[in-house]
Amino acid sequence: MQLQSFYRLVIKHRKTVILFFIIAAFICAAQSPMVGVQYDMMAYLPEQSPSTIAIRTLEDEYQLSIPSCRVMVQNVSVPEALQLKSQLAAVDGVSQVTWLDDSLSLIEPLAMQKKETVDAWYVDNTAVFSLTLEKDKQKEAVHAIESIIGEKGVLTGTAVNAVASQESASKEVASIMLIVVPFCVVLLALVSVSWLDPLLFLGTIGIAILLNMGTNLIFGEISFVTKIAGSVLQLAVSVDYSLFLMHRFEECRKENDDPEEAMLDALCKATPSILSSGLTTVVGFAVLMVMEFGIGADLGRVLAKGIAFSLIAVLVLLPAMILCGLKWIDKFSHRPLIPRVTFLGKLVLKSRYIAIGLFIAVIVPVFLAQGSNSFYYGSSRMFGPDTVQGQQAEAIEEVFGQSNTFVLLVPNGDLPRETALNTELKQLHEVTSVVSYVNTVGSEIPMEYLDASVLSQLISEHYSCMLVTAQVPAEGKEAFSFVQRLEILAEKYYPAAYHLAGDTPSTFDLKDTVESDQMRVNLLVIAAIFFILMVTLKSVLLPFLLMLVIETAVWINLSVPYFADETLFYIAYLIISSIQLGATVDYAILMGTRYQEERMYKDKYHALLDTVNITSISILTPAIILTVAGSLIGAFCSNVAIAQLGTLIGRGATVSCLLVLLVLPAYLYTFDRFLLKKQQTKEYLQIGIAGKEATQS
Repeated sequence: MQLQSFYRLVIKHRKTVILFFIIAAFICAAQSPMVGVQYDMMAYLPEQSPSTIAIRTLEDEYQLSIPSCRVMVQNVSVPEALQLKSQLAAVDGVSQVTWLDDSLSLIEPLAMQKKETVDAWYVDNTAVFSLTLEKDKQKEAVHAIESIIGEKGVLTGTAVNAVASQESASKEVASIMLIVVPFCVVLLALVSVSWLDPLLFLGTIGIAILLNMGTNLIFGEISFVTKIAGSVLQLAVSVDYSLFLMHRFEECRKENDDPEEAMLDALCKATPSILSSGLTTVVGFAVLMVMEFGIGADLGRVLAKGIAFSLIAVLVLLPAMILCGLKWIDKFSHRPLIPRVTFLGKLVLKSRYIAIGLFIAVIVPVFLAQGSNSFYYGSSRMFGPDTVQGQQAEAIEEVFGQSNTFVLLVPNGDLPRETALNTELKQLHEVTSVVSYVNTVGSEIPMEYLDASVLSQLISEHYSCMLVTAQVPAEGKEAFSFVQRLEILAEKYYPAAYHLAGDTPSTFDLKDTVESDQMRVNLLVIAAIFFILMVTLKSVLLPFLLMLVIETAVWINLSVPYFADETLFYIAYLIISSIQLGATVDYAILMGTRYQEERMYKDKYHALLDTVNITSISILTPAIILTVAGSLIGAFCSNVAIAQLGTLIGRGATVSCLLVLLVLPAYLYTFDRFLLKKQQTKEYLQIGIAGKEATQS
């Protein structure tokens, strides 16, 4: 009764409701540019992870960060390289530049010095520099460096990737929306009965998106993953709620000539199913908030909030817009352009045993395959070989190989111990140079005789800094093994008193963090959605069947990279389970609840036949939209991790849709007796011989 009273107020004051949402949307649109965007994946590591503590200590003690950029310049002599180093160091936003002269004395001929060290920095008149960029000035610094090196040089690194992501994000989102929105208009026009329906639907969800984007200001900043994928996913996932309400309103108008009463009836009837579908999606996203890895939590809270806004907009704003524009909606009405599906139900019934058999046969293989994928964890592979960033990174590696910088902080004051550690570090075959106090200045020179500016780069109040450069990749077994060996050496000389910072140590911690997140997040989202379905459907078996079908769809989706021998970004692997489960379980809910409704007055044969035929368009429409949206993210995003996430979303929607249409009905039919409520079982079983004969035929 309270819900009915609320909807009466909405209907009565519909113009006020529309005005309120428009004003709120304008305010949020103005706030949206104020929301910061974080492009550094490592910024989302837990505060207490070892690498995060190491970076924080480095910043506190030295006012420095880890090196984040490699710059290679061709056709330069040693004096020119030194001059170039000075120019790079003078760039606003560049806090440190490391080159060959920091490891060796350039007074002696290079041919007489350690070849491995020289080749790490200078080969065939080509020099490579390691730079540390201030995070709040990365964009300006990168552009200044590009203008200094010109066509003679290239640059790569996490800072360069972050700037590239920053500059491409808005363009890529705009490109995706320019295709998704017109596609949605066309598709919705085909399945609706008025040419104005798509505009109402997209206008409603568009306002919800603006509200979500503007209210992200409460978080201060969002991740680059959320920036690129958030709005597209909100549109693709929630547009079907508008369809559900409009279809119910059309049904109610046939029974009631008064539009206001018909809308009130439609809202009261549609709200439980819309809220049930929306709540499962919100929970699927909200569970991501328990992740220790901050990008997952960030995406989860923004999308959960976005779907909540979409639900509010559909149940409050859309009814007001429909009633205000009903005259024009009727004026531009048309016959359904897509005829009702009549063949799919019979096809499903005839092939039900084959569908169940194939489904059972693939469950174990795809479950094992999806857990056996190979992964990238960090940002070093974020840009593929077909991008400018990927090509520049490859150009540097062709000349100097893979180079990685590690910052080891050890307690100062014990020069003999520091000298011993320095010696062992230099003996590691991957190490090309070590820049430290004892290696650069010498342990025999008292600190009080050194210039303060030189000393401050190596010695702080509490720590001595050792800059270790090694020929190891940014991540992978070789890189992680090297990190472990560095930690063993540091622990040998400074037990529990050292800090190791760098992209690879951060990626190593990221690997541990996201892997520990996986099982917890997956179990939580499955348990939460199952509980919601169990309460709303008042059944245990039906939610189990719905979850089994959708979870198997997730496994099939994630097994494709394994069989295709593709390496996945773990962030995409981790997040897709919650997104696909939360976004596509609606299809299964619609199929299962409609079957229960049809079964109230039909035998199981005709109930299933009509259920499949009636719900197929309602399931296919949002599935196609989500497939297209995800595929466009995969096609347009230069960031490989986000592109992979988009591809997984698009493919996942397709797989979920196919299993819901082809496999779930077979299970509903097979377990029909056990799905009926106890008080209805006797009535259902007495429907008559006609049903049995139809079933046998």
